[in-house]
Amino acid sequence: MNLSINSRASGPQLPPERLAKAEGISDDEKVDELARQFEAVLLRKIITESQKPLLGPGMMSTSGPNGVYQDLMVSRLADDLAHTNSFGLAESLKAQLTRQNTVQKP
Repeated sequence: MNLSINSRASGPQLPPERLAKAEGISDDEKVDELARQFEAVLLRKIITESQKPLLGPGMMSTSGPNGVYQDLMVSRLADDLAHTNSFGLAESLKAQLTRQNTVQKP
């Protein structure tokens, strides 16, 4: 079985708490990645909540192997959707953060 992993060329893959202090990464790249990660978090929540009516209360248990695989699937789907830029939330957030960042700079 051949599994391919999507290579992502859109900025560094750092958690937000490390991204802010990362050296060698421009502010624009930091804002891009932060906005994408925020969009992915919201998409995870939306996908998880939208599955509840379909699968029923017993199927959405996060315990056991099914719950782990379900969480992994939702996380991967949300990350992939956030990288497509098809929702536009990350772009809107990026515009807001960039605007705030330029206003705050002397």
